[in-house]
Amino acid sequence: MPPMKVENILVETRLTGELDFQLAGSRLDMARYQPEVFRGLIYETHLPRGLVFIYETGVVKVFGVKSLKGAQQILAILKEKLAGAGFDVSFDEDMKILNVIASVRLRGEVSPKKILQILDKDSIDYNPKAFPGIVYTVSPKVKVLIFTEGLLVCYGTESFADASAILDSLSEALEGAT
Repeated sequence: MPPMKVENILVETRLTGELDFQLAGSRLDMARYQPEVFRGLIYETHLPRGLVFIYETGVVKVFGVKSLKGAQQILAILKEKLAGAGFDVSFDEDMKILNVIASVRLRGEVSPKKILQILDKDSIDYNPKAFPGIVYTVSPKVKVLIFTEGLLVCYGTESFADASAILDSLSEALEGAT
């Protein structure tokens, strides 16, 4: 099977401590607080690359990373920046993956006609005028985008193992469509 590539994950944790969002937004470079747009603080990093949303409820979501370690690194950087700006906060070490976006590239192009013959038609949404690929529904939360050039993109799983199993199974099933 072709190797799976993690494109992005979404991780959730919680903020501990009090944070004045308006003050943090004005004191931190790369931070924004615009309550009329989003009721929380948005913080962006470039190394490692990622985006942190801190909701007023204390929920923290990290986007754009490829691993839990990457999320931990970004939160450590943000904690240090917040401490430097006078805020005594921390982030819960217990992190939950909410979404894994992963892909595989098949050995060749795939034929939409063959895919329609191989996969369950009730699980397929194919409208080439609206979208340049097939949307294959694995479950209500999990979908795989199948592009004719042989790229499969899975999203909606909550673990790397689930994404890998789905992409492996689909890659094997689609071998005859290349």
